Formats: sequence, C-alpha cells, structure tokens
Amino acid sequence: MTNSILYTDEQKIQSRNSLDRMKQNENVCLKISYAPNFSEKNPYQRQLSNKLKELGIQIEGIDHRKFFLPATVNRKNTDILHLHWLQGYFRASNPISSLLKVVGFISGLALLKFKGIKIVWTVHNLKHHENLYPLSDSICTSFVSKLADAIITHSYAAKSELCQTFHVKDIKKVSVVPHGNYAEAYENNMSQLEARKLLKIPESSTVFLFFGMIRWYKGVPELIDAFKVLQSESTYLAITGRFRDADEELADLIQKKVKDDKNIKLVTGFIPEKEVQVYMNACDAVLFPYRRLLTSGALILAMSFRRACVAPRIGCMEEILDEAGGYLYDSSSGDGLVQALESANDRKNDLSQMGEYNYQIAAEWSWETVAQMTLNVYQRCMEDDNS
Repeated sequence: MTNSILYTDEQKIQSRNSLDRMKQNENVCLKISYAPNFSEKNPYQRQLSNKLKELGIQIEGIDHRKFFLPATVNRKNTDILHLHWLQGYFRASNPISSLLKVVGFISGLALLKFKGIKIVWTVHNLKHHENLYPLSDSICTSFVSKLADAIITHSYAAKSELCQTFHVKDIKKVSVVPHGNYAEAYENNMSQLEARKLLKIPESSTVFLFFGMIRWYKGVPELIDAFKVLQSESTYLAITGRFRDADEELADLIQKKVKDDKNIKLVTGFIPEKEVQVYMNACDAVLFPYRRLLTSGALILAMSFRRACVAPRIGCMEEILDEAGGYLYDSSSGDGLVQALESANDRKNDLSQMGEYNYQIAAEWSWETVAQMTLNVYQRCMEDDNS
C-alpha cells in the first residue's frame, strides 16, 4: 500500500518553481505574519518559520494573547496573515465572553481582508478537543474557512472532512501540505539500552509508549484496560505526558488504574525537548488509542524516531500508516485495540523493521520541502490578486 500523501512529481516541480521565482526577483519579498505564535515551545512553527526565512520570506509571529489582529498586523505591513490554532481566539471564562472574543476576532480578520491582506489558515483541528464553548467554536471556524484565501491541511482525509463539515465550495483553495518530520528537531543519540536503564525497564522487554498531552479524547484509560488484557510479565507500557489543569478527574482515573501495576510506568508533567529521546528510544512501538483526530504531530514524531505505531483507522492515521509500518485497528470494535497490541507483542522482532520503514516515509516530509510547498500556497494567493 502506498502512502497517499507522499509528494508527487508535480508537487516537487511546483515547489522548485516557487523557489526559482523568488530567486529571479530578489526585490519581491513576501511579508508573512503568523498567529498565534507558539514557536518558542512548538517545534512545528519553529521549523516551518526558519525554513521559510531561508527561502527569503520575511516572517514574524504574533503574540498569542492578541486576539484583535489589526492592532498588530497593520504595523507590520503584512502581505499574508497565516493562521494556525484558532482555539485561543474564543477561549474565555464563560460563553458570553467567548462569543464577544469571536466577534472581535472575526471583525478583525474582515478588516484585514478589506485592507488587502491575504489570509491563509492551516487546519490542525476542526474544533476544540474538549468541545469547549461549541457555539463560539463553530462560528469561529466556519467564518475563517470562508474568509481564508487559502487553506492548508496535512492530509487528504483532513481536506475532505473540512470541506464536508464547513461546506467549503471552492475546493481548489484547499491545499494538502504534509506535516514536516521531526528528524532534526530533537536530540537522538541515545541507545535503547541506555534509555531503558534510565527508565528502569529490562532490556529484553517489549515496551509500548503513549507520548504527549494526556486528554480525554486520546483514550488513555481504554489503553490501560487493553494493555492489562495482555497479562505479559515481559511487556511494559510507558505513559508519558502532562494533564491539563481542568482534567483532574482524568488524572485521578488514570492514577487509580495504574496503581500497583509494576508493568505500567506513568511519568506526568512537561517533558523537556532533550528528554524526548529517552522515551522514544526506550520503546518498541508508540500507541495512539485516540477516539478522534484530524492531524497528529505525535505520529510524525514517532515515525521520525524510527518507531512502529499502533493506531485506529481514523482521520489521517490510515493515510499515513500502513501494514508495513504498524498495526491499524477498527476503533468501533470492542477488542480492536487489544488485538493490535497482541499482534505487536507477538511480532516484537518485526517492530524494528517497521520503524525503519516509517522513518523512510517521514524522511520525505522534510521542512525544506514543506516550506517550499507553503511558499507555493502563498504565491498563488498573491498571483490571484494580480490576475
């Protein structure tokens, strides 16, 4: 099975043409503002903005606390405003305040459009994961999908879901640009033996890993239940990540489930970038027991660390993963996750080869190429204005 979001020859030619046009006219420098700016702690934004700068783009992030963007963007003489996560623009202490923030945010975008600034939106998710203030969420996302001159998704599955959910009529304005890999974003010089010694896990064990923020929609309680069905003394599960402050109930539930289980290691809290390799290199496979998703940066991270993956057949998972790189299961089946874990555990010797296969797939998604494809989206926006 061929992964459908590998770059086509046409896409590669478009990317090279974008770079060539920039080189041919050095006096034309696109000015991009992106919002909200989380690049200090977010390697996705950091990698993308750095590579865009190398292509000659003038790019600057906007403080995530500023929701009325014209107050900031106008001063930057911006050609294009590139939006990412929208949730911060309707987050508030109550539903009324949330709606007021949305009105201010959307009014600001309309004003920027009136002044000739193009809007590009990268769709990381279609709604807030905890369904916070659904009315504000729906209004915000719906208006942005209509106001945007161009929309970027990280898979064709995400593009299809976006267009169907928000009735996007101009499908041509939605471009698929794969999520860049993390092969160079994190230190990766630790052996599996060294990593397991640090975590006090036996060298010969099979180790499964859940990595990332622990939230209800990611299905960690169900994962723990499925893991316990294995009843294997030589198999370990590491759950690593932090809880949201609002998820005390989830934290208590998981703490109770893992209590006194010596084969489950729960490490909570923020994981510094230098320590990511400890957990990724200690494991044989990374688990994604998500109930729903649109895009998964954690999946790309696991593939970048040469790890096999276990995931449901939903969203982008089936589009990115195939049977050569992991185990996909039917999330609607009561024992789908259990069967996938059993298969991975029984075929431990194959997991390393699966991880290598995943790395070769992820290597196609270099940030240089992703930045060139993003530049191509920017330039089409500007060319449409001049046509």
